[in-house]
Amino acid sequence: MKDRALMGLLVLAGIGIGMVSGRILDSGAAHAMPMMSQKSMSCHMPQSKSPGDEQMQRAMMTMMSSNRSMTLTGDQDRDFMRMMIPHHEAAIAMARVESSKGKRQELRSVAHDIIASQQKEIRQMRAWLHEWYGE
Repeated sequence: MKDRALMGLLVLAGIGIGMVSGRILDSGAAHAMPMMSQKSMSCHMPQSKSPGDEQMQRAMMTMMSSNRSMTLTGDQDRDFMRMMIPHHEAAIAMARVESSKGKRQELRSVAHDIIASQQKEIRQMRAWLHEWYGE
């Protein structure tokens, strides 16, 4: 059951990027989508059953809030990196919860890999944002 809950949260993380950006890409064309308030987003989150669930949901809400307040530039590469950084940060926060509270060694191992790989990707994207866009 916990595996299903974790998988559900990971799927929501991916979907959340599209929802909070206010755009959905369909065959290369962006279509406006109504923005969701933080209150309405929390209604779509599964009910917490443990302190670990609450920590993972806070990570998701932080990512959603960050992306919701972002101003898109129209530069696909720049916007991708600016949106992926909070997405990766949320994944790292969730992986830390799994690493400390998870019972299955296989998932704790995946969590450690997520932390290492996504920290590296965040550093790379931040370097590119600075080099290419002065951010």
